[in-house]
Amino acid sequence: MVKIVAVSGGVDSMVLLDMCVKKFGRENIVVAHFDHCARPSSRTDRIFVQKFCQVRNIEFMYSEVKRDMSEHLSEEMARDLRYNFFAQVQKKYSTNEILAAHHLDDLVESVAINLLRGTGWRGLAVMNSSKVKRPFLSGEFGEIYDRRDILRYAAENEVYYRQDPTNTEDTYMRNRVRQVTFMMPREEKEQLLALRNKQCKLRTEVTEIVNEIMSELTGDEAWQKTEGALAVPRGAFKEMDDEVATELIKTLARERLDLKCTRPQLKDFLWAIREYMPGKVFNLPKNKLVKMGRDYFVI
Repeated sequence: MVKIVAVSGGVDSMVLLDMCVKKFGRENIVVAHFDHCARPSSRTDRIFVQKFCQVRNIEFMYSEVKRDMSEHLSEEMARDLRYNFFAQVQKKYSTNEILAAHHLDDLVESVAINLLRGTGWRGLAVMNSSKVKRPFLSGEFGEIYDRRDILRYAAENEVYYRQDPTNTEDTYMRNRVRQVTFMMPREEKEQLLALRNKQCKLRTEVTEIVNEIMSELTGDEAWQKTEGALAVPRGAFKEMDDEVATELIKTLARERLDLKCTRPQLKDFLWAIREYMPGKVFNLPKNKLVKMGRDYFVI
């Protein structure tokens, strides 16, 4: 099966590419490069990766954000564009094998940033998309890799790569966090990985429970309203555990309104469901309105 390898040109992804070539053969690899156009040197990164693939006869595909759009892109929007591109590559090559170079230090940094931002329990279940495989975290290449391991491999195997100049700028939270997490003992990092694995399993179980409750709440055809709206009983949320209720309305907002709400927004939404008087309207992002009835709220 063809393996799609996400390659930015940095040391992590170039080491991953080198390992994949040795393990799977270059004829079974497609390199996917996405240029966010967030800095002037990003185009040079693309040229570097493209030439690397041309010399070694490795299939190469890339996409980029329009330069006039890049400065207005949020981190979430950029991520969505990147994964949409990966999905297009998947479809073209009829494969679901996408490999990314996230490693142990990346995981530690992501958890730390989520905790600093006041995340809930889901903030520990990072890098858990079923759409992407992460060999450095799963041990697919025989061990778990952190940044030191990758730098050592690059030196020993003469892996050439591009250095992102913004990686040393303290204006980015991830760079500030990286200076601390890099010095963490390996044992503590692996303990965090084990905790993350447990949280990922818990997240799967919670999702199954939430979907089951959602089916019960929204399964009655009598609740279906005109023009695609849905009336959901308010009473069910008043006695429900806060965390379960938050997960439910998060799912409702995503599936019914295509919204990814922040935790504070979800908390306010839950309070409105429980406390608003009938007839009052709750405002969600993107001008989405939820009308409260006596027994139901309409979404």
